[in-house]
Amino acid sequence: MKKSLIASAILLASAATGANAAWTSPDGALTIGGDIEINTDAVDVSNGSQRPETKTIDEGVGIGDDSRFKLDVEWNTKLENGEYIKAKAQPLIRTDGTMAIDDSFVALGVQDSWEFQIGRFEAMELFSVGKDTAFFVAAGGDVIGQGVYYYKGHEARGRRDGMGQARVATQAGNWTMELSSAYGDAADMLAGSEDYLKEHGFNTDTTFKSDDSSFVVRPAVNYTSDSGFFSLSFGAEYDASNGDVKITSTNESTGAVMTSQDLSKRMGASVKSEFKFSEDLAVRLSAAHQTIKDVWTVSHVNANFEYKRFGMGLSVVGNELDQTGTEDISSYTAYAAYTMPIMSFDNATVTFAASYSETDNAFGIKDNNEEVAAVRARINYYF
Repeated sequence: MKKSLIASAILLASAATGANAAWTSPDGALTIGGDIEINTDAVDVSNGSQRPETKTIDEGVGIGDDSRFKLDVEWNTKLENGEYIKAKAQPLIRTDGTMAIDDSFVALGVQDSWEFQIGRFEAMELFSVGKDTAFFVAAGGDVIGQGVYYYKGHEARGRRDGMGQARVATQAGNWTMELSSAYGDAADMLAGSEDYLKEHGFNTDTTFKSDDSSFVVRPAVNYTSDSGFFSLSFGAEYDASNGDVKITSTNESTGAVMTSQDLSKRMGASVKSEFKFSEDLAVRLSAAHQTIKDVWTVSHVNANFEYKRFGMGLSVVGNELDQTGTEDISSYTAYAAYTMPIMSFDNATVTFAASYSETDNAFGIKDNNEEVAAVRARINYYF
């Protein structure tokens, strides 16, 4: 089955708009659309775990909102010989008054042959959690420095504030191959966005430091069968930085450094498989593994499915710590979501979602356990 490289590549790098959404100019060169996403959450923390600075988070139920408006603007110029150049910008306005951006890139190439992309985007997905509308992890998440790390082969996938990105991709038959890189200040890649977690007391008071010479390479390959029933993606990440990338935890009251660890030379790999039994039913299995010399080893597996408007999944994670006096960390998160249209509109939906997570020995501290239950109501309107 001959597939368009540009279609598969851009799909990986941008969020799709809903049906009957967006405006396209008569010549097809300019498309303007976007969506509004309203999230209302209730998060219940019980058995709140102790943080390394001997601080215990507040237990109980917290109500939060992390809604945003996204504008999607895309320019596309294509010649009869298949050559094209494309640009995308996706500014975000959040309901907390801040502004950000999702994608902002330029891509050029030849249809069904090769593509070069540079800017801010997401490279190939190597680990899928499916319909993960709500995914609240007890004492941790998918960023380094929290109580447990859910590694998903995603550190150099993209959208890092302090780093540049470049990617080259090609295809041969049913195979799509890419080599992407992230370079510059790796602090954002390591810390991720903890803003929303902090609102619920998940602040670890951890500082990530990186010089500007960080360079992470990320080769990835995808195979899709002719019928589209089976898809397999796999790849790896390697931090080839010459300078140190450190995680430093300080005592909140005295300012003394509690721990300082070098996170350079990280190596990770991930694989994702998908089975599409019909237009309504998809099953996905994913696994990821990362090692950081003299720091830790992370293993993460996930199984999920989507049937029509319903989705459910389970992630199980283990962190083996190399530091003396620490305990290995184990964690799991179960989640589900159901989406339905709003009235008779095909470009407006409401999703009800929930997740439950338990983490044992958070931060490597023996019997330092935590439980988090969360529910979310999400409204999406695409235009």
